[in-house]
Amino acid sequence: MRQLFLFLLLPSLLLAGEIKPRSTIKEVTVYRNGAQVTSEAAVNLPKGVSEVYLTGLSPLIDQNSIQVSGLKDASVLSISYAVNYVDKKADTGKIKQLEALLAEKRKENSVVQNLINGLREEQTLLTSNRALKGEQQGLTVAQVTAFAKYYRERHAAIQNEMYDASLKNAQLNREINDLSQELGKLQTESREQRGEILVKIDAQTPVVLNLITKYNVSQAGWFPIYDIKTAGIRQPLSIFYKAHVFQQTGEEWTDVKVTLSTGDPYGYNIKPTVEPKYQNFIQVYRSSAVSDKNYGYKYNPTVKRVSGVVYDQTGMPVPGVNVIEQGTNNGVQTDFDGRYTLNISSGQSIAYTYIGMITQVLPIYAQQMNVTMQDDVQLLESVVVEGYRTTAREKSNVASLTTLSRDDLEQQTATGDVKEMGVTNAVFKITKPYSIASTQEVTVITIDQFDMPAAYEYFSAPLLNENVFLTAKVKDWEKFDLMPGEANIYFEGSFAGKTFLDPLQTTEELVISLGVDPNVIVERKQVDNLKAKSFLGGTRIITKNYEITVRNNKATDIDLVLMDRIPVSQNKEIKVEEVKTGGAEYDEKKGLLTWKMNMRPKDSVKRSLSYEVRYPKEKRVNM
Repeated sequence: MRQLFLFLLLPSLLLAGEIKPRSTIKEVTVYRNGAQVTSEAAVNLPKGVSEVYLTGLSPLIDQNSIQVSGLKDASVLSISYAVNYVDKKADTGKIKQLEALLAEKRKENSVVQNLINGLREEQTLLTSNRALKGEQQGLTVAQVTAFAKYYRERHAAIQNEMYDASLKNAQLNREINDLSQELGKLQTESREQRGEILVKIDAQTPVVLNLITKYNVSQAGWFPIYDIKTAGIRQPLSIFYKAHVFQQTGEEWTDVKVTLSTGDPYGYNIKPTVEPKYQNFIQVYRSSAVSDKNYGYKYNPTVKRVSGVVYDQTGMPVPGVNVIEQGTNNGVQTDFDGRYTLNISSGQSIAYTYIGMITQVLPIYAQQMNVTMQDDVQLLESVVVEGYRTTAREKSNVASLTTLSRDDLEQQTATGDVKEMGVTNAVFKITKPYSIASTQEVTVITIDQFDMPAAYEYFSAPLLNENVFLTAKVKDWEKFDLMPGEANIYFEGSFAGKTFLDPLQTTEELVISLGVDPNVIVERKQVDNLKAKSFLGGTRIITKNYEITVRNNKATDIDLVLMDRIPVSQNKEIKVEEVKTGGAEYDEKKGLLTWKMNMRPKDSVKRSLSYEVRYPKEKRVNM
């Protein structure tokens, strides 16, 4: 009996050191990719070694990132992390309702099945009695006739009842099968993975701790969205800097303090090493190189449809480019104008492939993704060495390491939040607490608002697109710590469309496209030259004459940049001659023509260009 008492007491002794406090999330630092969660739990520890279980956590915790503080004089012996399955209380009512309905249907089905079995027994008994009656002697004709009528009618009735019961039985089986599948689905969904942290703590004396736990989780992040507004081309740009925060970590962030960081702890942070390159003769081949540059773009989970244009290095659209959603069989090809539209299913990046060009792989960062593909020139017959260069932003960052004070590092935004500048990233400390559910929805947080002086300029390249685009050029944009992101354009009080803000470019001015202005009209048409010769001996002669007309229907002056081009020969047998630029700035190496003009209201101007192409008549040239 004493041994039995000790045996029953042993489990309670083993569990005496287990403590399961209630942990509450207080702060969340959301990175561009991932987040750091800070939770607190009040713990009353006895003297000695205790096991503290923090349960109900995210199953996506990076175990190596777990940090525990607030220990006072106690010390941590070990930290471990595991993922367990637990039931969701929210689904319990629906599961019980389905279980009751399923039991009712099964009972009803059992009644029908019993009816079918009874009818079969009666049918067997009737058949057996028919055989017995046939063996008896001395039956009258009337008795035989009455029995035959009864048998015929009852047999038909049994068959009809069995048919109806079988139909009812099949219907109930279908309903039971559907209910069983739905119940199984709910039971599977009602059990979810939950993270659990076990901290073994050694306390020299009984102590009450406010245990602070920090850990990193995946499947969370934020991406910027901008609202760009301007009242006219004489007014500054008003920028509303917003963060779309998402998380699917399995934890609910309720009334938490949110900090947004432009950093990426999961990025590749190891400094590259440049090794010597040795030259020797090898066999000439063309490689299928893949570019691993993502230009700082981050995956945007809200994008479900991507469209854009694929260009080559000269700015010409490339037809036939394979646009594939990585990890799937979902893909399209660009059309004759280099355009594509791709519906996104489950992938997070898109690969652009074309024979003779370097494959581009980019994260799905916006609904509009235009791509410039580079030629794969690794023929290894010549070596091109590209030197290092330092952009203006890099120079300013290097200089700032020694000149920034504490006041410079912390600034207050227009929304009342605090922007803190680090060496490699910016941090926005949001004053207002937010509740962010673990769903596919995003939470919008406005983190800053500011005006930027801008120089407005219209741009048109009618050989590619006969629309006139309004652009805004902004200087000193680095100080706003913008990130690449989509922008909604509001011009003169109306929504003008979407654009993509790319502050990662290395130019001194940030150029923002504000959309098409229908009040400025451009037309490009070819003018026939009736005196032109088609052949001269063995040479074919093609003469091209174009006339461009621009009209300003606005009530204000505008500055316009108009661009066109002259073909550039890459073969000595093809000669481009008789070039007339119509007063444009002419880049002979690239063949680009640029007219810069100021147009008054209702002005209409014309510009012209012409050239002549000569090549052997037995060959063909893409004109």
